[in-house]
Amino acid sequence: MNNLAWIYIEKGEYGKAEGYIKTNIKNNPDFSNWYINLADLYRSFMPEKRSEILQLMQQGIDYKTEDFVLTMYLASFYEEEGEYENALEWYKKALVLDPESTFVQNVIPSIEAKIAQ
Repeated sequence: MNNLAWIYIEKGEYGKAEGYIKTNIKNNPDFSNWYINLADLYRSFMPEKRSEILQLMQQGIDYKTEDFVLTMYLASFYEEEGEYENALEWYKKALVLDPESTFVQNVIPSIEAKIAQ
């Protein structure tokens, strides 16, 4: 996360950090880290905004359709939420983007097992 955003977070000024990151997304929408930074801010410090994470990540993927990091973030978010069908879908998309990823190769059977339960 950018230093200025962290300064705001350390001061407990989450709204300012959010505004700063949103401005950066607007100015540089193809930089995937901004989406992840904002999602992390929502997850860690602004739980009332957690419901916006999926739309935010989809917005990032719309700009960078083949971004492995965004795809993995979305897959892991779905997994964390217990939405295993959606997690599996996004992990499979991640595997297409990086077929050599041993993490993804190993996590897919784990998710499939959770779905089968």
